[in-house]
Amino acid sequence: MMIILANSEKKGNKCVAGKRLTINANNQYDRHEWIRPIHPQTDEGEIPTELTLLAGHSLAPLDVVSIDFDGSAENPDHPEDVNIKIGSPWKYHHQIEPQYLTYFCDQPITLWGAGQGGMERRVPEGFVRRMNPSFTLCLIQPQGHCRVDAFYEPGYQGASPKFRKRLHLNHNGSPHEFDITDTAFIGRHDLAEKARSGGFSMTLDNPAQTFLCLSLTPAFRGHHYKIAAAIFEP
Repeated sequence: MMIILANSEKKGNKCVAGKRLTINANNQYDRHEWIRPIHPQTDEGEIPTELTLLAGHSLAPLDVVSIDFDGSAENPDHPEDVNIKIGSPWKYHHQIEPQYLTYFCDQPITLWGAGQGGMERRVPEGFVRRMNPSFTLCLIQPQGHCRVDAFYEPGYQGASPKFRKRLHLNHNGSPHEFDITDTAFIGRHDLAEKARSGGFSMTLDNPAQTFLCLSLTPAFRGHHYKIAAAIFEP
Protein backbone atom coordinates (compact mmCIF):
# COMPACT_ATOMS: atom_id res chain seq x y z
CA MET A 1 0.00 0.00 0.00
CA MET A 2 0.97 3.64 -0.31
CA ILE A 3 -0.34 7.01 0.77
CA ILE A 4 -0.65 9.48 -2.08
CA LEU A 5 1.12 12.73 -1.27
CA ALA A 6 1.13 14.21 -4.77
CA ASN A 7 -1.07 13.74 -7.82
CA SER A 8 -0.27 16.37 -10.41
CA GLU A 9 -0.64 16.60 -14.18
CA LYS A 10 2.10 15.54 -16.56
CA LYS A 11 1.80 15.59 -20.33
CA GLY A 12 -2.00 15.37 -20.12
CA ASN A 13 -1.87 12.43 -17.72
CA LYS A 14 -0.74 12.08 -14.09
CA CYS A 15 2.39 12.06 -11.97
CA VAL A 16 1.79 10.27 -8.67
CA ALA A 17 4.06 9.96 -5.64
CA GLY A 18 3.82 8.99 -2.00
CA LYS A 19 5.19 6.77 0.74
CA ARG A 20 4.92 3.01 1.09
CA LEU A 21 2.82 1.78 4.01
CA THR A 22 2.57 -1.46 5.96
CA ILE A 23 0.23 -2.37 8.82
CA ASN A 24 1.91 -3.28 12.11
CA ALA A 25 0.82 -5.59 14.94
CA ASN A 26 -1.21 -2.76 16.50
CA ASN A 27 -3.20 -2.38 13.28
CA GLN A 28 -1.57 0.98 12.63
CA TYR A 29 0.37 2.23 9.64
CA ASP A 30 4.15 2.20 9.50
CA ARG A 31 5.59 4.57 6.90
CA HIS A 32 8.49 3.62 4.68
CA GLU A 33 10.36 4.97 1.67
CA TRP A 34 9.11 7.33 -1.00
CA ILE A 35 7.88 5.76 -4.23
CA ARG A 36 6.92 7.34 -7.53
CA PRO A 37 4.88 4.94 -9.69
CA ILE A 38 5.77 5.23 -13.37
CA HIS A 39 4.39 3.56 -16.47
CA PRO A 40 7.20 1.78 -18.36
CA GLN A 41 5.54 2.36 -21.75
CA THR A 42 4.81 6.10 -21.68
CA ASP A 43 7.19 8.83 -22.85
CA GLU A 44 8.25 10.07 -19.41
CA GLY A 45 6.66 7.49 -17.13
CA GLU A 46 3.42 9.48 -16.79
CA ILE A 47 0.46 7.48 -15.45
CA PRO A 48 -2.62 7.23 -17.71
CA THR A 49 -5.41 9.21 -16.06
CA GLU A 50 -7.87 6.33 -16.22
CA LEU A 51 -5.72 4.31 -13.79
CA THR A 52 -6.20 7.03 -11.16
CA LEU A 53 -10.01 7.03 -11.32
CA LEU A 54 -10.87 4.86 -8.34
CA ALA A 55 -14.07 4.18 -6.41
CA GLY A 56 -15.95 6.78 -8.40
CA HIS A 57 -13.52 9.66 -7.88
CA SER A 58 -10.17 10.89 -9.08
CA LEU A 59 -7.20 9.87 -6.94
CA ALA A 60 -6.25 12.65 -4.52
CA PRO A 61 -3.52 13.38 -1.98
CA LEU A 62 -4.06 11.55 1.34
CA ASP A 63 -5.74 8.60 -0.41
CA VAL A 64 -4.41 5.16 0.56
CA VAL A 65 -4.21 2.78 -2.39
CA SER A 66 -2.78 -0.58 -3.37
CA ILE A 67 -0.69 -0.74 -6.53
CA ASP A 68 1.13 -3.74 -7.95
CA PHE A 69 4.72 -2.94 -8.91
CA ASP A 70 7.21 -4.59 -11.22
CA GLY A 71 10.48 -3.48 -9.65
CA SER A 72 12.60 -0.37 -9.49
CA ALA A 73 13.07 1.67 -12.65
CA GLU A 74 16.81 1.76 -11.76
CA ASN A 75 17.08 5.45 -12.53
CA PRO A 76 19.93 7.11 -10.57
CA ASP A 77 18.49 10.55 -11.40
CA HIS A 78 15.07 9.56 -9.98
CA PRO A 79 15.80 6.88 -7.37
CA GLU A 80 12.19 6.70 -6.09
CA ASP A 81 10.78 5.60 -9.48
CA VAL A 82 9.14 2.16 -9.55
CA ASN A 83 7.48 0.50 -12.55
CA ILE A 84 3.82 -0.33 -12.23
CA LYS A 85 2.64 -3.76 -13.29
CA ILE A 86 0.81 -3.22 -16.57
CA GLY A 87 -2.76 -4.54 -16.61
CA SER A 88 -3.07 -4.67 -12.81
CA PRO A 89 -5.83 -2.34 -11.52
CA TRP A 90 -5.24 0.00 -8.62
CA LYS A 91 -7.35 -0.38 -5.47
CA TYR A 92 -8.65 2.47 -3.30
CA HIS A 93 -8.86 1.91 0.48
CA HIS A 94 -9.70 5.18 2.24
CA GLN A 95 -8.41 8.70 2.88
CA ILE A 96 -6.21 9.74 5.81
CA GLU A 97 -7.15 12.89 7.71
CA PRO A 98 -4.89 15.95 7.14
CA GLN A 99 -3.91 16.18 10.83
CA TYR A 100 -1.75 13.08 10.33
CA LEU A 101 0.47 14.73 7.69
CA THR A 102 3.10 15.50 10.33
CA TYR A 103 3.75 11.76 10.65
CA PHE A 104 4.82 11.62 7.00
CA CYS A 105 7.10 14.68 7.03
CA ASP A 106 10.80 14.64 6.23
CA GLN A 107 13.58 16.74 7.73
CA PRO A 108 15.95 17.48 4.84
CA ILE A 109 18.95 19.64 5.68
CA THR A 110 18.99 21.07 2.17
CA LEU A 111 16.53 21.33 -0.72
CA TRP A 112 18.81 20.65 -3.69
CA GLY A 113 21.56 23.18 -4.23
CA ALA A 114 21.29 25.08 -0.98
CA GLY A 115 23.84 27.83 -0.60
CA GLN A 116 24.97 27.57 -4.21
CA GLY A 117 24.27 30.52 -6.50
CA GLY A 118 22.10 29.95 -9.54
CA MET A 119 20.44 26.85 -8.10
CA GLU A 120 17.33 28.45 -6.63
CA ARG A 121 15.07 26.99 -9.35
CA ARG A 122 17.05 24.13 -10.88
CA VAL A 123 20.13 21.94 -10.46
CA PRO A 124 22.39 20.52 -13.19
CA GLU A 125 21.88 17.05 -14.58
CA GLY A 126 23.86 14.54 -12.50
CA PHE A 127 23.27 16.47 -9.26
CA VAL A 128 21.01 13.79 -7.77
CA ARG A 129 23.37 10.88 -8.32
CA ARG A 130 26.08 12.81 -6.49
CA MET A 131 23.90 13.35 -3.40
CA ASN A 132 24.39 11.23 -0.30
CA PRO A 133 21.72 10.17 0.29
CA SER A 134 20.06 10.90 -3.03
CA PHE A 135 16.40 11.89 -3.14
CA THR A 136 14.00 13.79 -5.41
CA LEU A 137 10.93 13.86 -3.14
CA CYS A 138 10.20 15.28 0.28
CA LEU A 139 7.30 16.47 2.40
CA ILE A 140 8.07 19.45 4.62
CA GLN A 141 6.49 22.17 6.66
CA PRO A 142 7.92 25.55 5.60
CA GLN A 143 10.08 27.39 8.09
CA GLY A 144 8.33 30.69 7.45
CA HIS A 145 5.87 32.43 5.17
CA CYS A 146 5.94 31.37 1.49
CA ARG A 147 5.11 33.52 -1.52
CA VAL A 148 3.18 32.37 -4.57
CA ASP A 149 3.53 34.30 -7.85
CA ALA A 150 1.31 33.76 -10.90
CA PHE A 151 1.94 35.51 -14.21
CA TYR A 152 1.93 35.10 -17.97
CA GLU A 153 5.31 35.01 -19.66
CA PRO A 154 5.41 36.39 -23.22
CA GLY A 155 5.71 33.74 -25.88
CA TYR A 156 8.65 33.79 -28.24
CA GLN A 157 8.33 34.40 -31.98
CA GLY A 158 4.57 34.87 -31.83
CA ALA A 159 3.82 31.92 -29.55
CA SER A 160 1.03 32.21 -27.00
CA PRO A 161 1.94 33.52 -23.53
CA LYS A 162 2.83 30.82 -21.00
CA PHE A 163 1.09 30.65 -17.63
CA ARG A 164 3.66 30.46 -14.84
CA LYS A 165 3.02 29.79 -11.16
CA ARG A 166 5.88 29.72 -8.70
CA LEU A 167 6.36 29.01 -5.01
CA HIS A 168 9.16 30.89 -3.21
CA LEU A 169 10.48 29.74 0.16
CA ASN A 170 13.57 29.79 2.33
CA HIS A 171 14.92 26.59 3.86
CA ASN A 172 17.76 26.71 6.38
CA GLY A 173 18.72 30.15 5.11
CA SER A 174 18.71 29.35 1.37
CA PRO A 175 16.13 30.63 -1.16
CA HIS A 176 14.32 28.21 -3.46
CA GLU A 177 11.82 28.59 -6.29
CA PHE A 178 9.42 25.83 -7.33
CA ASP A 179 7.09 25.54 -10.32
CA ILE A 180 3.64 24.67 -8.95
CA THR A 181 2.08 21.60 -10.59
CA ASP A 182 -0.69 21.11 -8.01
CA THR A 183 -3.76 21.70 -10.18
CA ALA A 184 -6.10 21.63 -7.16
CA PHE A 185 -4.18 24.51 -5.53
CA ILE A 186 -4.10 26.45 -8.81
CA GLY A 187 -7.85 26.06 -9.24
CA ARG A 188 -8.69 26.71 -5.59
CA HIS A 189 -7.05 30.13 -5.78
CA ASP A 190 -8.08 30.85 -9.39
CA LEU A 191 -4.47 31.69 -10.22
CA ALA A 192 -4.85 31.55 -14.01
CA GLU A 193 -7.57 34.21 -14.04
CA LYS A 194 -5.94 36.41 -11.40
CA ALA A 195 -2.67 36.39 -13.33
CA ARG A 196 -4.31 37.86 -16.43
CA SER A 197 -4.44 41.34 -14.91
CA GLY A 198 -0.66 41.69 -15.03
CA GLY A 199 0.47 39.25 -12.40
CA PHE A 200 -0.64 38.13 -8.97
CA SER A 201 1.10 37.39 -5.66
CA MET A 202 -0.15 35.84 -2.45
CA THR A 203 1.42 34.67 0.79
CA LEU A 204 0.93 31.38 2.59
CA ASP A 205 0.69 32.87 6.05
CA ASN A 206 0.31 29.82 8.28
CA PRO A 207 3.48 27.70 7.97
CA ALA A 208 2.66 25.71 11.09
CA GLN A 209 -0.33 24.17 9.31
CA THR A 210 1.04 24.14 5.74
CA PHE A 211 2.68 21.11 4.15
CA LEU A 212 4.59 21.04 0.87
CA CYS A 213 5.33 18.01 -1.29
CA LEU A 214 8.42 19.02 -3.26
CA SER A 215 10.13 17.22 -6.10
CA LEU A 216 12.75 17.36 -8.82
CA THR A 217 11.83 16.67 -12.44
CA PRO A 218 13.72 14.21 -14.61
CA ALA A 219 16.60 15.88 -16.46
CA PHE A 220 15.41 18.31 -19.14
CA ARG A 221 17.93 20.06 -21.38
CA GLY A 222 20.68 19.51 -18.87
CA HIS A 223 18.82 20.41 -15.67
CA HIS A 224 16.42 19.06 -13.05
CA TYR A 225 13.73 21.62 -12.17
CA LYS A 226 12.20 22.06 -8.73
CA ILE A 227 8.43 21.61 -8.50
CA ALA A 228 5.80 21.94 -5.79
CA ALA A 229 3.72 18.86 -6.55
CA ALA A 230 1.20 19.37 -3.70
CA ILE A 231 0.42 22.22 -1.34
CA PHE A 232 -1.64 21.32 1.74
CA GLU A 233 -3.25 24.33 3.42
CA PRO A 234 -5.16 24.68 6.71
